[in-house]
Amino acid sequence: MKKQLRTLILLVAAVAVLAGAYFAIRGIQARRQAEEEQAAQDDVQYLYEPDTIATLVLTNSSGTYAYDYSDFKGTWTYHDDAAYELDKESLDKFANELMQSRILRTLEITDGLDAYGLENPAYVMELTDAEGSACTLYFGSQSGDGENYYVMRNDDGVIYNVSTNLYLYLDNTVLNYVIYDQPGTTDISAIEAIQLTYGGHTCTLNKITEIETKTITGMDGKPQEEKTEVYSWQVETDVPGYAGMNDAIQESVDAVVELITKKGVKFTGCVDFDADEAAMKSYGLDGSFALQVNVAADAQPAEGESEPPVSWAMTIGSDNLTYNDRGDILTGWYYANLDGALPVVQMNYTGVSVLTALFDALAGEAAE
Repeated sequence: MKKQLRTLILLVAAVAVLAGAYFAIRGIQARRQAEEEQAAQDDVQYLYEPDTIATLVLTNSSGTYAYDYSDFKGTWTYHDDAAYELDKESLDKFANELMQSRILRTLEITDGLDAYGLENPAYVMELTDAEGSACTLYFGSQSGDGENYYVMRNDDGVIYNVSTNLYLYLDNTVLNYVIYDQPGTTDISAIEAIQLTYGGHTCTLNKITEIETKTITGMDGKPQEEKTEVYSWQVETDVPGYAGMNDAIQESVDAVVELITKKGVKFTGCVDFDADEAAMKSYGLDGSFALQVNVAADAQPAEGESEPPVSWAMTIGSDNLTYNDRGDILTGWYYANLDGALPVVQMNYTGVSVLTALFDALAGEAAE
């Protein structure tokens, strides 16, 4: 018995020694791996070396755009006009892409700069870090492999072959980062009326609410009444000759209501932040084409929302469309401005077509 116990103790001790050796080896391997990874990291060279950005000034074919970053507030501001409200997330992506751009090779300048697209670079970026140190980057053409780019830094006298996605951002202007309001959707239960002005005429869709009652079987197996609000729309218009609803008009009314309550009026970009009266007229935003959505004063917040919906209005201006040989619209947008907001924005032509189609339907009936 004592011999068996002594053997067991020896086996346990051997296992403990082996386990200790195993974990020691694993620990050494982990340290070596960490050291190798750190060494590899130390060998990486980045195009922009500081770990902070205080100012970023980009010059491209559209102009020069300067952005200031506040580390304390964690916000970006447009240097020329602090009233511009900028999208922090988009500018952060731009800055992060810059700080992650890696130098793959350093090239001596053997040919003229023009061979690298750097004789007259299309893009120049001036950067200052939190300590006040400055860095200027000159961006050239793609390298021979078609995947990377040639970049010069300050007056280093060399050209860097850089792996980067920065070129996705270099054509941007400040308008690519301006925050603007979107009308989105308005819950149909909150709407009282939809008003449209177009082509010198007006059309108002007044909502009519009826209660539809039907009998259903309750959880207890007994019949009970279920009441549902059913909506229809009465059309008021000054289009000459309009005599009442037909199928074409009903279809167009339904499409307008669906746009506002389900699909949503959506803007796709900003073209001017603070246009004066002359500029507004040049965009066709003179009020001759307008949409207004009137919401009931006692409207309740939609499901999942904390604030009740509010009435809103917008004007639509001239178009920027492209057509095929048959005259069909391929792509494009209209100038638009949401009442009470500064930016002039782009509205996709498909949403505008839904609004104009209603007047086409009204005019079609009047012509019959």
